[in-house]
Amino acid sequence: MSDIKGKTVFIEAHSRVSVKIKETFYTFEFVERREVPEDANLPLEREALWNDVHGEVDKQVEDIVKAMQG
Repeated sequence: MSDIKGKTVFIEAHSRVSVKIKETFYTFEFVERREVPEDANLPLEREALWNDVHGEVDKQVEDIVKAMQG
């Protein structure tokens, strides 16, 4: 058995993307940190966090593209 006693209490994800719109580069970024309950399914929690963080950055990009078109 392992002697490692550490446990994951928080998970954090960062997502960032740069896109060129016309002749200008824009960078979009989102960070979220979550407290993870002791009985949580850690792989599912990580997957959900990644999906949410990447989804937020995607939404930011969509919003600026729409604003620039209108």
